[in-house]
Order: sequence, then C-alpha cells, then structure tokens
Amino acid sequence: MEQLIKNFFVPYIDKLPLREMRAVDTIVIHATEIPTIEGALQLARKITDKVKTDGICAHYYISRKGTLYRAVPDDRRANHCVGWNRRSLGVELVNRGRYPHWSDPKRQRFFEKFTESQYHALNRLLLFLKEKYPWVRQCLPHSKLDRRMVLSSDGRTKIRRRIDPGPLFDWSRIVPID
Repeated sequence: MEQLIKNFFVPYIDKLPLREMRAVDTIVIHATEIPTIEGALQLARKITDKVKTDGICAHYYISRKGTLYRAVPDDRRANHCVGWNRRSLGVELVNRGRYPHWSDPKRQRFFEKFTESQYHALNRLLLFLKEKYPWVRQCLPHSKLDRRMVLSSDGRTKIRRRIDPGPLFDWSRIVPID
C-alpha cells in the first residue's frame, strides 16, 4: 500500500508536533470543498498561521480518480479538525461541496457525489491504517466533530462551519473500523 501513496509533504512539516501514535484512535473523513486535487494540495501547503508558521492540512488526500496523497506523516499532528487533531488522522476526499459559496446561507447543500474510485481508494487506505494501527476505533465525519457555528455572508444568519463530507457521502460503502 505504501507504494501507492504519493508523498506531497507540506513545507512546514517540521512545525507540526510529533505525537505518540497510541494516542490516535479516530480517522476523520472530510470533503475538500475545493474542486481539484491541485487546489486542495495547494491550500494545504499554504501557511495560514503566522504565529506558528503552519497551515490547515490533513494527513491524506484522495483525488476523484482515487489517487492517494500524503501531506503529513501519521506521527505528526495535522491541523484538520479542531479539538481532535492530537488523536486523529485526517482524510480529505476531493469534492466541490459548497464551493465557492461556503458562507452563503442559501447554498449550504452538496451536489457532487463521491466517485467509485474514491470509495475504493478510501477503503484500501482504511484497511491499511487499521492494520498498521489496530487500536484505531472509529471513523467519523468532520461535521460530527466540528459543530461550530459561524456568521454567514448575509451577516444575519449563523450556519454550520463544517458539514463535510456531507449527505452524499455513503457511509455504507466504507469498511467498518470498529
């Protein structure tokens, strides 16, 4: 499996804290809400925190064609899910989501389905990770873990900050982790 993963490490990798892998018990599934794998990887490489000199990134990315990319080694904490980064591995699947209307209160629906290739690659990755880290107990959607509300673009309405991977992600199609 390792040979199928393309390493595309973020440039601030040394700034991401090392962690004890025994503390990792969760895999978090995300949708990029960016239309291309190139755009998602470019965003992951961007430094967004000028104080800590790191950015928002997941460990793994899966393109629509099912190509697997690793942006952060498993033993480093990636910044993908507030409050869960220390104990989780993040997996992003390329999907438009609400792009580019993330904060528009009238456009909070996903329209793009995930591809067969993405489900296949995700299942291979999940089996690989479960074999490597048998103590991992759960695979959860980002939306279940990050329930924060933000002010929408109309300035009057609060909306969920994260709703990914969204209602079009078919959880019955992925291998069970527990």
